[in-house]
Amino acid sequence: MLGPEDGRLETVLVALQVERFLRLEPEILEGFLRLYREVLPEATRAGKKAYRSGLLRAMSKDGAPTPAVVQALDEEISSIT
Repeated sequence: MLGPEDGRLETVLVALQVERFLRLEPEILEGFLRLYREVLPEATRAGKKAYRSGLLRAMSKDGAPTPAVVQALDEEISSIT
């Protein structure tokens, strides 16, 4: 199986998913995060950072357009790499 050709986009998408899962607090959270940490540690760290900062919740509340959300998350990722 082949992943996305754009590794940066894949990282952004996984960070979005991690942040969302952290907000939902599912029972399977630890297993989910462990798997993602093993495969995509950068994206997992970025998702956790976005969750702690409240960045995506604030952008969602403000109705930010998708390109702005992706750019903001990409900047978060860049700041931890």
